[in-house]
Amino acid sequence: MSDHANPMTIVFALVAGRAFMSTATGPSVVSLVQVRFQELGSTGFWNPVTMGGNFDILPINAESAWFNAKLETAGWATWTVSSGTFTSGKRYGVNTRALNAAGNYQLVNSTRITTFDDTPPETGLSFPVPGSLSAVNSLPVISGTLRDFPDPATAPASTGTVSNVYLSIKKLSDNTWWAGPVLKWQASFSTVSANNIFSSSWSLTDTGLPLAVDLTDSASYFLSSVGVDDADLGGNQEAYFNVRGATFTYDVGAPLSGIALPLDGKFYNTMPSINGVSFDAIGVATVSLSIANIKLAAPNCYVPNGGFTAPCPAWFKASGSNNPWNFAFNNASLFTNASSYLVLSSATDAGNNPQVTVSSAVFTFDTFLPTATLTTAQWIKASVTAFGGTSTDALSGISSVQVAIS
Repeated sequence: MSDHANPMTIVFALVAGRAFMSTATGPSVVSLVQVRFQELGSTGFWNPVTMGGNFDILPINAESAWFNAKLETAGWATWTVSSGTFTSGKRYGVNTRALNAAGNYQLVNSTRITTFDDTPPETGLSFPVPGSLSAVNSLPVISGTLRDFPDPATAPASTGTVSNVYLSIKKLSDNTWWAGPVLKWQASFSTVSANNIFSSSWSLTDTGLPLAVDLTDSASYFLSSVGVDDADLGGNQEAYFNVRGATFTYDVGAPLSGIALPLDGKFYNTMPSINGVSFDAIGVATVSLSIANIKLAAPNCYVPNGGFTAPCPAWFKASGSNNPWNFAFNNASLFTNASSYLVLSSATDAGNNPQVTVSSAVFTFDTFLPTATLTTAQWIKASVTAFGGTSTDALSGISSVQVAIS
């Protein structure tokens, strides 16, 4: 009996598939499966003789690119090949054909076109900011960037898609891991999944985040993200604990600042600068100052390098290292005699928490000259045992009187 039925192959993946006869009652069986690979960018076929990464067979000689697959189960029900060196980011065509015992080849080759991708994606943090110097006073979202590789892929291939992003959050004070709102902090390594994944960014919002009650003031946390792309057979996964992670400190405690000069309620006849101190458990980011001339009507707050012309309070940054802080005035005639001034200081810490109650000091600028008058007569007898007199000051009062006898 002659056999004119043609066998068929189906490619399930890049280098695996199955074969079967096209007629259910055909007298023959599949005797061989052959495969060839084409790199679609250059149109060359893989060379099964020189092997390696050589796609140097021209399309006109495509018949010489066929090579035999490996039989996996009887009758070629399944088969595999392990040949070729592929380049990540390039697009390939896989052709297969079956031969039956009667010598008939499959009429139409089976074809699968695929992009070879063995490169993991890269993800990074946007908030909290990457690195190790950030502090936050709330965690409304964890967000970041993503990019699948290779990028750009070699045309006509296209870059894949990042399908999952996993986050690990480690509390450094006790080495526990955030496992979500139910399990919370666990001793064993745990991750949570981002619930928003876009083309170039991702985020974790809502119930997946640790709440304020789950975070400890002044404690530090290490955050790392891992991306997985959509390549077949599970995708390519980024390595855990990459350099794009973040260490942040949770900071909800308010900072403090104080004014050392001027002292509250004191009089001064010169004020070239003011200074003070500040404190915060994590670190003070800025100290802001405001100075008002109480004697003037509004607007009566100080403008650096100017006068008292701004609406109050008019905050400006102190100089120095924040602890201690200072601010020098470049105008010797800035303060006027018999005027009182209100100085305010307020600190903001690294977590952007403001000082709850600002510090204040009021001083009076006094350049009036005091006077002292001797009331003892010009000529005195030997029986006089003391000198006497009066003193006056128009503003701050007399602090001492000195007498010289010659």
